[in-house]
Amino acid sequence: MTAKKSTPRVPSYLRHKATGQAVTYLWIEGKRRHVYLGPHGCSESRRRFREIVAAYLVDDLEALERAARGQHHHAAPGITVQHLAAKFLRWAEGYYRGAGGEDTGELHNFVHSCQPLLDLYRDEPACDFGPVKLKRVREAMVESGLARTTTNARIRRIRQLFRWGVENELVPATLLESLRAVPGLRRGRTTAREPDKVRPVPEADVARTLPHLSRTVAAMVQVQLLTGMRPGELRVMTAQEIDQTGSVWLYTPTRHKNDYRGQTRTIAIGPRAQLILAPFLSGNPDDPVFSPAGAEHERNQQRRGRRRTPCWPSHLKRGKKPNPRLQPGTRYLKDSYRTAIRRACQTAQVPIWTPNQLRHLAATRIRQQFGIEAAQLVLGHATPDTTLIYAEASVEKTRQIAHRIG
Repeated sequence: MTAKKSTPRVPSYLRHKATGQAVTYLWIEGKRRHVYLGPHGCSESRRRFREIVAAYLVDDLEALERAARGQHHHAAPGITVQHLAAKFLRWAEGYYRGAGGEDTGELHNFVHSCQPLLDLYRDEPACDFGPVKLKRVREAMVESGLARTTTNARIRRIRQLFRWGVENELVPATLLESLRAVPGLRRGRTTAREPDKVRPVPEADVARTLPHLSRTVAAMVQVQLLTGMRPGELRVMTAQEIDQTGSVWLYTPTRHKNDYRGQTRTIAIGPRAQLILAPFLSGNPDDPVFSPAGAEHERNQQRRGRRRTPCWPSHLKRGKKPNPRLQPGTRYLKDSYRTAIRRACQTAQVPIWTPNQLRHLAATRIRQQFGIEAAQLVLGHATPDTTLIYAEASVEKTRQIAHRIG
């Protein structure tokens, strides 16, 4: 190996913009080679730079070769995996917000995704994290019992963490490229369990559950089943967002799943759903249509009406607690809506089902009656492929076709 001396020029001490570290460039065997030196401006990086310049000027080829071989050992120094994750999560806390500033839940997904990463490599330099370590994190997720699709989603979020690190010049870009070499887990080629497919809830189970729900939650279930809207769209619905002109009302939520993409969502509300909604539209038009506070007040009134003994005068004077520890909110949350249904299922002694299964049932009914394109329009999907996830094919119709064709 010979160093190029036709252009005698002392190497420069430079700052590598992508990583924030010191770097110098050398000509070795006619090729331009870069050597990372450590954090830019620190005494150690300047010491290494002086040694390399001295070796370059006296044509110490062995020292130059050692520097070129060891360049990757000094990539992105000074920041650990824990430090990188902490910076990213602070940024994600403000970024993953809805139009109204509410938490979208994505921050919690990133926290859960980062946990096995931090358990294994908390104090490791972020620049030393590579494909082999990423696969070890994935193995830990599988060993903990996560489903294959959940594991793949969390690995994608870890890649997004390092992509953010590249964007903010905390880790080198080559690290992200190496992590992209790790493919997702494939069905049948991994020990990770397959997730349980979300099926439409049987209509008989819904009918048996309804009598055990409060009037408010029962109305929510019926409206969701008739319109096919998402549970989140149902929970934040206000009277002001509903255009009640015409035989079919149009609900245009200001906050929905894809509002950050600039998409508009319009949900049609037919006559049957209108009859169910009408009693809940008399309040403040800016407040959610379905209120846990209203449902709790109604429940207390019913309990008092079923009371067999009269209330003591002290009970009537006492009234409500001045500062109760738990108070019903102005709108249902994801967990409170699901919990109300779960408790009613337990009382009715039917298999527990979730609000998302109502959407699957609505999609299946629409597909059977009007086809896949109609189901796509009602559910608000961009492509029919997404609708196929929700809308089950009719087995009964398949049987009838097979019977007719022999």
